[in-house]
Amino acid sequence: MGKFTGHSITSDSALGSAVIERSLKFNRGDAPYLQATLGDGNEDKWTWSGWVKKTVNGQHQNLFSSGSDAVYTHINFDNSDRIRFQNWHSAQKGTKITTRKIRDLSSWMHIVIIWDSGNATADDRMRIYVNGTRETAFDDSTNPDQNQDSVINGNSIGGSTYGNGKQYIGKFADTSDNSGTYQTEINFVDGQTYDASYFGFTDSQTGIWMPKRYEGTYGTNGFYLDFSDNSSTSTLGIDKSPNGNDFTANNFSVSAGAGNDSVEDTPTNNFCTMNPLDMHDSLSTKNGNLQVGEGNDWRGIKGTFGVSSGKWYYEFKTGNANIFCGWASDDLTGTNNITTNPQDSNSAMSAGVLIFCDDGRYHLDTGGSGNRVSYSSALSANDVLGCAIDLDNNTAQFYKQGSALGSIDISSSKLATKRVLPYFISHPFDDPDYTFNFGQQAFAYTPPTGFKTLCSRNLPPNNPSIVRPQKHFTTVLYTGSGSSRTIDCGFAADFVWCKSRSVVGGQHFLSDSVRGHGKLLQAESTGAEYDADGNGISANGAQWGGGVGVNGNGSTYVNWFWKAGGAAVTNNDGSIASQVSANQQAGFSICTWTGTGSNLSFGHGLGKKPDWVITKARTGSSGCDWYVYHKEIGATHNLRLNGTSASGASSDLFNNTEPTSSVFSIGNSSCINENGGTYLSYCWAEIPGYSKFGKYTGNGSTDGTYVHLGFRPAFILLKATDSTRNWVLIDNKRSAVSGANQNDYTLEANNANAEYTNGAVASIDNDSDGFKFRGSAADSNNSGTNYIYIAFAEQPGPTPFDTFPNAR
Repeated sequence: MGKFTGHSITSDSALGSAVIERSLKFNRGDAPYLQATLGDGNEDKWTWSGWVKKTVNGQHQNLFSSGSDAVYTHINFDNSDRIRFQNWHSAQKGTKITTRKIRDLSSWMHIVIIWDSGNATADDRMRIYVNGTRETAFDDSTNPDQNQDSVINGNSIGGSTYGNGKQYIGKFADTSDNSGTYQTEINFVDGQTYDASYFGFTDSQTGIWMPKRYEGTYGTNGFYLDFSDNSSTSTLGIDKSPNGNDFTANNFSVSAGAGNDSVEDTPTNNFCTMNPLDMHDSLSTKNGNLQVGEGNDWRGIKGTFGVSSGKWYYEFKTGNANIFCGWASDDLTGTNNITTNPQDSNSAMSAGVLIFCDDGRYHLDTGGSGNRVSYSSALSANDVLGCAIDLDNNTAQFYKQGSALGSIDISSSKLATKRVLPYFISHPFDDPDYTFNFGQQAFAYTPPTGFKTLCSRNLPPNNPSIVRPQKHFTTVLYTGSGSSRTIDCGFAADFVWCKSRSVVGGQHFLSDSVRGHGKLLQAESTGAEYDADGNGISANGAQWGGGVGVNGNGSTYVNWFWKAGGAAVTNNDGSIASQVSANQQAGFSICTWTGTGSNLSFGHGLGKKPDWVITKARTGSSGCDWYVYHKEIGATHNLRLNGTSASGASSDLFNNTEPTSSVFSIGNSSCINENGGTYLSYCWAEIPGYSKFGKYTGNGSTDGTYVHLGFRPAFILLKATDSTRNWVLIDNKRSAVSGANQNDYTLEANNANAEYTNGAVASIDNDSDGFKFRGSAADSNNSGTNYIYIAFAEQPGPTPFDTFPNAR
């Protein structure tokens, strides 16, 4: 939703954008549901629309249903996390089960369901839309007969009475399958079939799907639930349509405290919760992921929101004193996060952690009870611990029952330089519940002055703010034609990386605007630059000939495009001049320079320290590798893009000198700095909300490591740093289902293998604020192995337009 700009109307408000005030939390353990008894409506034609935030995976969770366990129509998430839309009457009478698996628990998504059994086109009789896009890939698809009745909206089928007109939200017909979701902005339209555009729109600035107010009619049985009236449980189900088809709320609460199911967490103001995707599997969460319980030994869990500036506050209510609660950097991943007793591990705590301990002392970046710092007395059951962090002044403070316990200096911690998330370590000896409040409910105590709640509306826009990542990076897929063709990427790209997906032995071809069209290098090769007229970067994309490596007839290909700064200019910031095309907004530059045989530095033009640099000899000595600098291994070590070896020491490559905001340093190795040799460097600097270059530790599990990015990723490149492994390339376009979060399709940067499609190299979910491994492949998620990654956004983090990435 666009912010008010001083005009009487914004483009978004002209589209009918909606600010949603509240949602209803369906705590699965309470078996909550809404129920209404309605008369006969149109059994052949209706539309259901709702915004949903999942809190649990692997469980049947009902959204809307009617009938009995033998005859029913229902919409739910099944226990494989797929959307199931099913009409059953002693046999299949219409079923759609998506191939897409929805496992993102950090944000909101929009679902539209259409029943249109009178449609002459069989495939159009049951339709599902997710975030504005129609689903077309199904694990099970059985079209209903024409004019087949649904149980929703009708009391009888074939003369037999079923369901008695009862409609349920939050459980399956008259049985179970209770929901574990947040839901809001539910519209049911009787007698009309409306696609997603009636209930949402694509924000023109960011490309993010946003809610808008439905303004049409509802028909006889139609209703609109926004859950904004929480004056009592009896008002939760008030129908805001003209029909007055109110629902009765069962097993909900609006009483103050953790059990309050009316919350301010909505699609237009998403709130932090604890993250089941980023915890040990012996822990459990409930109550909208605002409570943590169970476990066997001390285990950790992080929150869903990461912040790197500003002043933030949340409250924690303890079930007993057996807790460690506070903040952790996003470097705390994998086995470091979930290992037994992380509070006693220096390797875990040194990632950047501040926790209030079970005895009232605190840990800062060190493990072990002997390293605790005296601070306060222990908490007692039902005490409230306020957790405040000031990332502008690098201090933190805890509050017990609203009383400040003393400021803690975090300026020397990684917390001062990394993204910081809520963090909790628990060993519930007597299985209590530990409760978190990030502001979606009223706090027990007044937060300190100037400190904010962890919600999307409070997150400051990134600066610089990349609101449309596709203007700076994108992926394009195509099928080869065997003759010259142009690939349009939608912007004036300066760097293209081309790889065949289907050709065994298909090389990686790299071209850029500084070296010029027709000049190619190969990522998997030590070979020098060569001429390939008619191939490479071109206006608004790339031009490829008919060669099998780039455009063979019938073969499939991927092109990754980056925007630099157009025509190169001379940069004299270093000890030698360089030719540089720099896009400071997106943190990317292309640099060419000439070697001297002695230590040198060249200007990179980014205006900030680069975090990832890959350098290759164009001429000079033959057989030279692609040398990779990454901030997490530093200038004293390197990786080789064309090789599989672990990180190695390299004093003669980068001169043991970290890059600065103006120059990158090069040592005197002949392969990277031969006198008179010409060289190429691609340089990237991290831009919050658009790109991130970090590290993680694998856990070797199908419930794999979670990496928090602060945006929904479009591209990921990763490599093990302490073992011999391949470079893994993943993007948001190459997957079994277009636009789905689950991705088993991978390529390897260091070889010419064809694409893997079975998760053998990596299986991940691309979520709204990071990625989650779903496999234990050694190249991506081996237990205890350390990896670096490079990621670019599909949907950005916080922007000036109050948007937040959609779940999917």
